[in-house]
Order: sequence, then structure tokens, then C-alpha cells
Amino acid sequence: MPWLKAKLEHNSRILGESLTAEQVRELYIYEPYFRFNSFGGLVNSTHLHNLIRIAHAYPNTVFALWTKQNGTVERVRKSGIAKPKNLRLIFSSPVLNKPVKLERLSPWFSGTFTVWTEDYPGLNCKGQCLDCLTCWDDEGFEVHEALRRPGDKA
Repeated sequence: MPWLKAKLEHNSRILGESLTAEQVRELYIYEPYFRFNSFGGLVNSTHLHNLIRIAHAYPNTVFALWTKQNGTVERVRKSGIAKPKNLRLIFSSPVLNKPVKLERLSPWFSGTFTVWTEDYPGLNCKGQCLDCLTCWDDEGFEVHEALRRPGDKA
């Protein structure tokens, strides 16, 4: 899908450079829940700084970001910027079937998310985010989801 690749690259370029206050105001985000980055990861620390600025600008929306970039999150935390109360960072385990302990990550992470290719008794994600909201409303959680294959229904 070349059109999708072009859009994702465009968004990465924009978010990888500092947004102006005007650019943040022009986003008009008024949904109660908003997911950052459905595809791809953080481009750099500036990308996370921009997402934090967006979350600060829209305090009535709860934002969630899934990322494998613990180092980037920790660098931004140590830079002194405040993490907004309406931002949830969820660490996506980089290896299938291998959860990561929350206490080994930056304290900014709200929880962890692991995908499983095999039966796991603790599967607790059905891919119905708006019916569940664990990743948006809770702290200290572990989410486990079965790998979805093409044609699987959420």
C-alpha cells in the first residue's frame, strides 16, 4: 500500500520535528480516548516531546501510546518535562511470548502489552479497546493478546 507508506512517512517527518503551539492547537482533538501511533514507533525524543505537548493541550482526552522505546521514554523523562496525567504509555514487548516486567521499565509506563503465538492462560485482550479501556484507565497492568492473523476478527 504505497499510499499508506507515504502517509506514515509524512507523519513521522512532522512529528520528528518540534511542533509549534499553533500546529498543536490546529489538531482539534475532542474524543475522550485517542491512540497515538497505530503503526510504527517513536522516531526520536522530539516525537515523544510532541505527543506530550499534544496531551497537555487536550486535558479532557486520555491518550495512549504503545512503544518498545524504553530508552527514548527514559531520556525524555530525565529531561525534566512533565508527563501529563492524561497520557498512558504502554510498553509493547519486543519478543512474542515473552512479557517484560513493568518494574524493569521507565516509571512513566502504565503497563505492558505482550502478544502470544501459543496458548497462554492469561490472555485478557480481545482487541475491543472501547469496550475494555484497561490501557486507558488503569495503572500497573499486564495485557496479553493472542496473535491475530489475516482474516481474524477482533
